[in-house]
Amino acid sequence: MIKVMVLLRRPPSWTRERFQRWWLDEHVAYGKKLPNLRKYRLCLVTGSTSHEGREPWDGTAELWFDDRAALDRRSPCMCTWSRTRRSYRRAGIR
Repeated sequence: MIKVMVLLRRPPSWTRERFQRWWLDEHVAYGKKLPNLRKYRLCLVTGSTSHEGREPWDGTAELWFDDRAALDRRSPCMCTWSRTRRSYRRAGIR
């Protein structure tokens, strides 16, 4: 089993709430469509005991694949990054 960890940070002009809405309402759907994805989990940061108001990231995503071959076969659908960038641009983020 291979697990891919992704740390996400919101654009500077976005509130935490706006970022979470975008992630949950738009981005998660792309991730769930990845071929050979065995498991997908996310964690939203709601605060910090040591960095309150300046957390280093706003959420984490964990993606599990059976093996390296399954991970490599997901490549055509990893256009998720491109979609993410387009989604940011539509929202006025560069």
